[in-house]
Amino acid sequence: MVNDIKKAKLFSILIDETQDLSRHEQLSFIVRYVDDMFQPHEVFLGFYKTNKTDSETLTNVIKEVLLKNYLKIENIRSQCYDDAAAMRGSYTGVQARIKQENPIAIYVHCYAHILNLCLVDLTKQVSFVRNMFGTLQSLHNFIHASSKRHAVFESIFLESSKKSGPSKLKSLSDTRWSCRAEALNSLFLNYEVIIKTLEEISETDISCGPEATSLLKNIGDFEFMFCLVFLKDVMTHTNILSKYLQSINMNYNGVISMSTHTTNIFKEMRSDKKFGEMWDKVIEIPKENNIEPAQLPRKKKYQ
Repeated sequence: MVNDIKKAKLFSILIDETQDLSRHEQLSFIVRYVDDMFQPHEVFLGFYKTNKTDSETLTNVIKEVLLKNYLKIENIRSQCYDDAAAMRGSYTGVQARIKQENPIAIYVHCYAHILNLCLVDLTKQVSFVRNMFGTLQSLHNFIHASSKRHAVFESIFLESSKKSGPSKLKSLSDTRWSCRAEALNSLFLNYEVIIKTLEEISETDISCGPEATSLLKNIGDFEFMFCLVFLKDVMTHTNILSKYLQSINMNYNGVISMSTHTTNIFKEMRSDKKFGEMWDKVIEIPKENNIEPAQLPRKKKYQ
């Protein structure tokens, strides 16, 4: 791998901080280069343990890895990191320290990470969305925290005539947004199974029955169902864009095209026609699961 990089001469580095299972800080080190046939390649050089995560220490680790693999820092043409202050700092960040030795090593904030930040902000700003994701995580924790409760879920899943969904619920993650898209899809496809699971636990489990009843009430709420259907469609499209932004063969023209296409889909979703289609889809859920339909609030009468 190193010989191929040296043959290409010019390369970019993609660095991210992560923790292993032992809670040790480490850097993941990836090199991107283009071969003689103009085909892009990304190679993983490894995880490198670090005791600190300040910019000076991280820069020294990067230099050591380059030196160890006989790669010259002056051949770096771009450096891609997340938005952490230690990485992006304009004066003392890692990107600034690398630029001091190689001024043409431009810094690029990972675009998949930018998209992820936008979506995380969305969930925090809109109360309906925030509450829906909170319920989703509570539901996952409730069922998977106990082997007994999980066994009830599995038993009902196997007996169900609708087995189109995954056999388990997905947890949420702020760093890996595709997990949220999968979690929404898992709940949507297993909605009937989850309703029956919570009803079973509510009636038979003395200690956890009240919590199951509370969750049953939350996921039977029309606002929850609407957010579930709406965000499932939204996250499906953003997940496709996110995966493309992380692909090896992406290019600027493709990114512009994919981003524009995703934006146009969202603009179309704002039309009365698309909203009507989504509304019709949501009101079918209570009918299929014997849940009370949505009740429009009464208009106040003034004297």
